[in-house]
Amino acid sequence: MSSINFFMRFDINSKRSYENPASIGGISCLYVDLEKNLWSGYIGLGLYKANTRGNPFKYTGNKLGNPERLIFSGVRGMVQDIDSILWAASYGGLNKIDLKTGISSSYLKDNNDPHSISSPYICSVYYNPTMDRSTIWLGFEGGGLDRFNINTGMKRNFVNSSNDQLNRIFSILAKEDRQFWLATDYGLAQLDIDDGEIIPVGSFSPLWTMIVTRDEKHLWLGTKDNGLYWFDPVSGDTKHYKNDPKDPSSLGANEVRSILEDSKGQIWVGTFGGGLNKFNPKTDGFQIFKKKDGISSDVVHGILEDDQGNIWASSDFGLSRLNPETNKIKIYD
Repeated sequence: MSSINFFMRFDINSKRSYENPASIGGISCLYVDLEKNLWSGYIGLGLYKANTRGNPFKYTGNKLGNPERLIFSGVRGMVQDIDSILWAASYGGLNKIDLKTGISSSYLKDNNDPHSISSPYICSVYYNPTMDRSTIWLGFEGGGLDRFNINTGMKRNFVNSSNDQLNRIFSILAKEDRQFWLATDYGLAQLDIDDGEIIPVGSFSPLWTMIVTRDEKHLWLGTKDNGLYWFDPVSGDTKHYKNDPKDPSSLGANEVRSILEDSKGQIWVGTFGGGLNKFNPKTDGFQIFKKKDGISSDVVHGILEDDQGNIWASSDFGLSRLNPETNKIKIYD
């Protein structure tokens, strides 16, 4: 979340997965709204909404005449605000969908309007109503970060004026009341709203994804090609985990696509080519689940935990459900 996580379209209630009806592109993000509907965002295809009545997936695309039409359908992330508005960030603009009426509208980049969004290429979106219920945050590929007021449609842009890599933002997390962590193409960065500029933190590699631990003391950082970092922002201490072909307990691959801390505090890592990795804090190594062990693919794009504590790993070839207590794996394809 965030970095781009790909998921199969899946109905949790019936435990059935469904073919992509358009057979084009990948699933860029998955979101569960407050009514427990599952939304799948596709690159180039729009949204699918999962429900338990009739056809489990309803298409919300860019067909003319459709009141739920998306102006831009390459969806990269979604959030729901407190007024039941679903905001779908995409390559092209920001979609606004009223979940009560189904009517949609959009916000575009307009070079003649200084108050319009700062770039059409949105990589990440973040909403935290406990901080500010009228604001969503948009991370761009090259345009920095927008603080977007959902009531007025006005924005304030934050950028680093000297390093454009810091203005390519793939994940956004709250740090403190007026501070944020940013996963950027340069590495880890932070924003203090009052200071107004994005600044780098530490010497990390280009990042895809990150999480803050449940105790809010540490960060786990997933890189594009340099493995996984554990980071203590107070002390500055770091640990670096990379793949070592000679060590079977090392990280499965150096491209990290997703990170999850489950309800028991266990860290799971999805890699590109190295399968699903479970971190063992006692040995400082990883237990690795790959296709030969029963999961659907060695490429794991996204990780979720269900109410029973099962771990779900998504890939281009379906979903794998892992019981962490027994290590029993079931594939849904």
